[in-house]
Amino acid sequence: MNWRNGPGSRGNPGNPRVFEPDATHLMRDDFTERAARHVARRDAPVGSQPVLPYEMRTGPWSGYNQLGIEAAFAADSNNSQTILKLDEWGMPADWTIALGMDFGDVDSGGFDVTAQISFGSGGAMQVVEIDWLNGASITVPMNAVNVVALYNLQDLEAAPNVPADLRLRVTLARGSKPQRATRSLSFTSGTGVDLINIPKFARDLLVIPNFSDAAFYTANGIVFNPATGSGGVALHTIQMSQMLHFLNVTGPVIGAFKPVPLPPFARSVQTVTYPAGAPVSLQCVLQFGIGL
Repeated sequence: MNWRNGPGSRGNPGNPRVFEPDATHLMRDDFTERAARHVARRDAPVGSQPVLPYEMRTGPWSGYNQLGIEAAFAADSNNSQTILKLDEWGMPADWTIALGMDFGDVDSGGFDVTAQISFGSGGAMQVVEIDWLNGASITVPMNAVNVVALYNLQDLEAAPNVPADLRLRVTLARGSKPQRATRSLSFTSGTGVDLINIPKFARDLLVIPNFSDAAFYTANGIVFNPATGSGGVALHTIQMSQMLHFLNVTGPVIGAFKPVPLPPFARSVQTVTYPAGAPVSLQCVLQFGIGL
């Protein structure tokens, strides 16, 4: 084994001792690399300004439309449109999916767009649906994703009218962003059993009825069912008056709506008269909080 009077010797204390770079020692490559890194380090001159390293705008993400894309409205016969499809991309990690849209004035009617996000890794895929709004984002663990726009053209007041200049945007980036997404559904209950399936990954429910009379809140409620069919025993019933921070029982409703946690194993919800349990005719919006 050969040594040289270099870094780490008595004449140059404080630096790591390195091996002579010959072919007889198995560790020479590792120690030579360490010595090279040590020599490359230099202290900045006194009074100099700190400089941040500049990362070049080149790489596999540059100009790659599967990490960010903007598409014009082009729904198929099922009122759906695939906006982004990212095949397997590296090892699984937390990815944030940000949604956005742009359109001009809407003369009449109405529409809403739901994002159906299929994500997964290792061959296992899961699906979550959230409202497609400007700035809506969700973080999922995956290395492959497919984002489909679902267009809901049902409007109770006027004919649907999707803007001709509607454009949808999706951008992806590694890393997490703590923000809860929502999934809204318009719900009109009739005299029969009218159920709404609870979306996957939903954590809580915010009910926004279209009436302001306090008597309706004290007489009606929401029942959670363990199945999506008409059978089964109700899991839990919540009076609508409990969904407000404050309720004026002698006049119009005063207060802000508040979400209620979903009971375990709940699969669907319906409106009922409280506490008898018979369905009533009510129109409201159910807004589910997605926990991802």
